[in-house]
Amino acid sequence: MVIVTPTEFKTAFEKSYIDKEQDIVSKWKGPLTPFTAVMRSLLDSIADNLGLHINNSDYYTLDAICYEDKDTEHFSEEAVYAKYIAIAIEHENYVIGSEAEINKLQLFNVPLKVLITYTGEETFNYYLDRYTKIIKDADIFDDISTTRRQLVVFGTGDGNTANWHFFCYEDGNFVPL
Repeated sequence: MVIVTPTEFKTAFEKSYIDKEQDIVSKWKGPLTPFTAVMRSLLDSIADNLGLHINNSDYYTLDAICYEDKDTEHFSEEAVYAKYIAIAIEHENYVIGSEAEINKLQLFNVPLKVLITYTGEETFNYYLDRYTKIIKDADIFDDISTTRRQLVVFGTGDGNTANWHFFCYEDGNFVPL
């Protein structure tokens, strides 16, 4: 069983981003469809760097999942029925409403849940505080800091550059990675 830590995900993200930077920056302020496509390509690369497979076309309402093996004993070889989800990913183009995505991620029993969204640095704390309250309400087994980790990735940029800010939920609060 593969369990990816928030730090390992961050490392794979940064490594993958180097190869995709030009494409991501060029589509940063453009129409959503091309930008979403390039971000799906980035997720493909992240999964590859982590030695995992990816389904990034909605899996039980999740934008993407990374998994180690699929169940081919009970389902056809062509179908994707993961034996378990190693990483659940939600990519939200607009930070407004991203609380719904954090709430959705809490419904999945997954070792790492990742939200990727975009906002200015001045609103990081506002959204992280909102996410914290949602996670605390959902943490009925008191294990989100240890077993079912939560990572938030905020993208900031101006159309010429893109910067990524990683925050991990630990001991009831988000801390920068």
